[in-house]
Amino acid sequence: MRWIHAAGRGLLVLIVVMTGYVASGASADEGPGDGRGPLTLATAGDLTGYLGSVLDGWNRTHPGEEVTLVELPDSADETRAQMITDLRAGEGGRFDVLNIDVSWTSEFAAAGWIRPLPRDRFPLDTFLPRVVDTATYDDRLYAVPYVTNAGLLLYRKDVLDEAGVPPPR
Repeated sequence: MRWIHAAGRGLLVLIVVMTGYVASGASADEGPGDGRGPLTLATAGDLTGYLGSVLDGWNRTHPGEEVTLVELPDSADETRAQMITDLRAGEGGRFDVLNIDVSWTSEFAAAGWIRPLPRDRFPLDTFLPRVVDTATYDDRLYAVPYVTNAGLLLYRKDVLDEAGVPPPR
């Protein structure tokens, strides 16, 4: 489990850096430059406590690029509404980096609220292709997944055999 935690931590750091410089006005073709300054990451309530510890580590090793976590309501609808209100404010908004739901990528990209990211800066071939698709709009990458949900169906073969029922397909 440690390697999963470390991999997730590294990926989140990459997301924060890459999204931060793009959100700060750099084009998708530019690299991160000096003077990015502090960033504000907005997310729905962090029920796991995971992001806080990841960002604490980032902030210790990157004092000039400190990230402040802003936790919005746990409700997806309320989080989306607060993000949209901030995004409509334009350049003076309070959020630099957004942890968005996969269903919001196309809406936010089409509205011009988020900017595309350079695909070659991320190890996208290590992700499930369908997961990367959720971060893409109009053939451009707008987000980098760092968590995803996978539904599983478990069954007990002995119980199904006893009932004479075939396993689910």
